[in-house]
Amino acid sequence: MDLWFLEKNLYLFFREQNYTVEVLQKPDADTVLMILAKNGQKTLLLGRTSPLELDHQIVQQSVQAKVKYKCAGVVIAVNSKFTREAQKMARLEKVELWDNKKTRKNLLSVSAKNIAAINLPGTGELEKALQDMSVSLGINSSIMENNNKTNS
Repeated sequence: MDLWFLEKNLYLFFREQNYTVEVLQKPDADTVLMILAKNGQKTLLLGRTSPLELDHQIVQQSVQAKVKYKCAGVVIAVNSKFTREAQKMARLEKVELWDNKKTRKNLLSVSAKNIAAINLPGTGELEKALQDMSVSLGINSSIMENNNKTNS
């Protein structure tokens, strides 16, 4: 799962949950920051792609950003796992962690209608994006086809 995929689908996921989503400037090449707002509460969303387990430093960074952006909560969504230290610190700091499994599960719920809303140039790009999404998430194409027939 690359950062573009993670960012777009996190954005769509939270929009479907009726959050207002503000995408902030990326602090580095592997990280996206968003402010989620709903019912007067702001939550910082930190998305990161990494082939390695993420340690307590990502939790520290998110807590610092939470203060900077005056948010009530933090969600960290990644395409990997967290170390035990990170999990322990997250519990203490009340940071919600989405490891690879939880991130994939939540992103699978993004509706095809909203995926289609991503502006992709040229013909056939949407189909390619959907195929890339299924490959990124490890979905069998026949499952996607059956799901599309069921939802029609």
